[in-house]
Amino acid sequence: MKPLPFWKFRREVARLGIQLLAAFGRLSTRMFATRYYDLTQAGKIRRFGGRLPEGDRVAIYLVFPDRGLLASHLMALDYLASKGYSAKVVSNLPMSDADREALLAHCWTYLERPNYGYDFGGYRDGILDLSAKLGTMERLVIVNDSCWFPLPGSRDWLEDVEALNVEFAGAASNYGTPRVDPEDFQSIRWTYKRQHRNFHYCSFALCLRETVLRNPGFLKYWRSLPLTNAKKVTVRRGEIGFTQWALRKGFTNACTLDVARLDQDLAALGEARLLEIAHELIIPEAPRLRDLKQRLLAGNPTRAELVALILTAVSMQGSSYCLAGYSARELGFPFLKKSPVWLSRDGSNITLALAARLDGPGGRVIETEAWGLRARRAPGFDNSA
Repeated sequence: MKPLPFWKFRREVARLGIQLLAAFGRLSTRMFATRYYDLTQAGKIRRFGGRLPEGDRVAIYLVFPDRGLLASHLMALDYLASKGYSAKVVSNLPMSDADREALLAHCWTYLERPNYGYDFGGYRDGILDLSAKLGTMERLVIVNDSCWFPLPGSRDWLEDVEALNVEFAGAASNYGTPRVDPEDFQSIRWTYKRQHRNFHYCSFALCLRETVLRNPGFLKYWRSLPLTNAKKVTVRRGEIGFTQWALRKGFTNACTLDVARLDQDLAALGEARLLEIAHELIIPEAPRLRDLKQRLLAGNPTRAELVALILTAVSMQGSSYCLAGYSARELGFPFLKKSPVWLSRDGSNITLALAARLDGPGGRVIETEAWGLRARRAPGFDNSA
């Protein structure tokens, strides 16, 4: 057997060293980052009293105001107040004095925190700040500004949540449906199950009933949540981890954007509408799937191919992203994700077109903000929708 060349030996040693350093980094973050944050950073949180009253239904609204306080922030807060929720705004960035003063007229309390741990770091600070109140609360809503919400003319999300009559509710879910290779998309067989280890309700909108809030494990979960500034790890420990905690506890659960019968719902639509939905699929982070969409729609796809394409896109990218056009028009879904505006040119164009169709002053607010996001975060995209 020939000895391993020195350059290969050196490469393998370097690769092993990188893997060991990464593993050590993950382990140390898991063991010490939250403790470090609580000891050195949590004391920097600034608390402000708002002008709206305290109640037994509370909404934590997490914002990342890198462009300051937006009109869409106030739209979301006014909706929450109209439904009887006392809003605790948590910001991962400091606001100007003028923006903060304007915000306080639309909320119950406001926390300004160090930017660590993404959305779940902010949720954690908001929930720990509520720890003395959890025993008397009826509901806790958790939302963030990664979506425009509520969309003008949409369904009332909190009324739909109440109609679900479950203890743990979300707006949408991921990993409940089968995944197939894009090149084998026609083989998809539609099912919806919660058994996948990564199944979760998307953290941009959750609603928890009092049985969840008063469970002894609820605060324990949030106190011990390992914080990190690695986005994928935050998703795994936070978004997936929290749902999996709730499932292990046996809480009843469901979401308002129900895709369990999506195959049957699509089958009931006309071919022209199926073609529109396929063209409106937002595929921000799956290049092979995006290529499949372009190839298929450049030809003369059959009805079966259109349905299979839509189902495959939902299974791979999630309903809250790729089904934005269908969910808004057919289902009145009140959320529109912001990130497609800068993640891909096609997704950006589709999102801008959807925003342009929204009615009234609220629609113009969302459309204007969407164009602003595109100009700032995707300047390489052209300026035509």
